[in-house]
Amino acid sequence: MRVGFMGSPVFAVETLKFLLESGFDVPFVCSQPPKAKGRGRRVEPCAVHAFACSKNIQVVSPNHLTEKKFLKTLKDYALDVLVVVAYGKILPQELLNIPRLGCFNGHPSLLPRWRGAAPIARAIEAGDAQTGVSIIKMQAELDAGDILGVERVAISATATAVDLAIVLSKRTASNICAVLKKAERGDLSPRPQGPLGVCYAPKLSRREGYINWSLPSSRIYNKVRAFVHFPSTYTRFKGVNIKILDVEMTRYAHHKPAGTILSLSPLAVACTDGAIILLRLQKAGRQPLLAEDFLRGFPLKPNDVLG
Repeated sequence: MRVGFMGSPVFAVETLKFLLESGFDVPFVCSQPPKAKGRGRRVEPCAVHAFACSKNIQVVSPNHLTEKKFLKTLKDYALDVLVVVAYGKILPQELLNIPRLGCFNGHPSLLPRWRGAAPIARAIEAGDAQTGVSIIKMQAELDAGDILGVERVAISATATAVDLAIVLSKRTASNICAVLKKAERGDLSPRPQGPLGVCYAPKLSRREGYINWSLPSSRIYNKVRAFVHFPSTYTRFKGVNIKILDVEMTRYAHHKPAGTILSLSPLAVACTDGAIILLRLQKAGRQPLLAEDFLRGFPLKPNDVLG
């Protein structure tokens, strides 16, 4: 089976690797164009681009998916299937029509729940007990295609978005390959998603990382776990931003305003229904530190108010 691949971030590399190890013919990879990164603004390829180059696979990185040259290149490959994992753009119908069997997308949620850009983070932020992987046949509407395969995955109470992404990247890879083997046998059984349970996972923004201490402790705890990679969570004290990297919930009876430092050992902060213990913090431009080490260089005291 001749399989094209579209993907960009580290999450998608696992699927490309699995396709190659499973013996599929992958003649090319399409990824987002290289971008300037870091303080030096060096132009670097994305993770999928770099991995494909290491395997001597041709890489195309069009600025626009409707470019005639790019679409002609795709047609010339005579693909059976185009596999798409975290590419980062919506595919136009003209592109979707090119592969003989269509375009198959690996999406890390239990569709139709969490369609969109940030399904892993949104599932943790919402306190979902489970998520999963859905393999769909793509159509023009965002993440709305018929389901070709699905696997459920429990979300542990301590898992961060980074932890869950590692698990789901591997499950996406194995499920994509299983669906492709069914397609080779002509054994696919597409299932429409239907209108019930549809919800969206919008792209994360930096402003969402600001902690509102008047929220319940569970909401703050989930937010820290969900946003650990990006945009991260933070609070402010006397005009200084403090990143909150790791926390835990605790029962703590108090009558203090939200955001009040209740104790230093552990470093507990008041919220509406108890307290959050801050375990690891980071000041801008400094290294992440355990709370006890952070306090040596940033002397908070009981009754100080964060935020």
